[in-house]
Amino acid sequence: MAKRKNVLIRLFTCLMSLTISICLLTRFSLNANAESYYVGTIKSSSYAGIRANIEPRSYPNVTGSGESAWVSNVHSVSGGIEWLQTGFRYRDGYDGYRSYVESTNAGAYSMQEIGYHVLYYAAPYKVEYESDGKWHAYLSGYHKKAMTFSFSSATVEAMAEAHSPSIELGPFYFTNVNYKSTSGTWYYMNSTPYADYPFHVDITNNYTYKAY
Repeated sequence: MAKRKNVLIRLFTCLMSLTISICLLTRFSLNANAESYYVGTIKSSSYAGIRANIEPRSYPNVTGSGESAWVSNVHSVSGGIEWLQTGFRYRDGYDGYRSYVESTNAGAYSMQEIGYHVLYYAAPYKVEYESDGKWHAYLSGYHKKAMTFSFSSATVEAMAEAHSPSIELGPFYFTNVNYKSTSGTWYYMNSTPYADYPFHVDITNNYTYKAY
């Protein structure tokens, strides 16, 4: 009986080790081409919008990589994560910052670049849920996209994002970061901004910060 028990314990240990190995392998395989480092603020759970003025002040060295600054909703659904995002991005080979709208919905990914974002201009970007039952993306006050999702509230974020730890980030200046409640009221962001290593954030207050 004791021998059988020891065999079962060894078998269980081997199975657990194999499961952990498979999980780790899957995790690193999925993220091998999707490295991201974030600087900014998140309002988790159930909100109906996010907006911010975002200003770039230089063209950083992004050799072999790229970065962006944006506002977005994000929501976990069966089978993955969905979002609607708008901001600007800068990649190796670009001649300037390009504004864009990006989304993932029901497994379909979309990236649409929309003109240029010039230096020293704090453009307003906004994503919000509206009374028509759709999420909308706005760039400098102009409506750019409407989408129907399976959710009417989500986590909302105002972020800078780098795709390599060895590139320069921005600097990007975020001002007037607001979130929208499900009742339709806008509030100043009250979640503390953070920075993934090796990047930094200088905080004036929770709705005004520099990402670099």
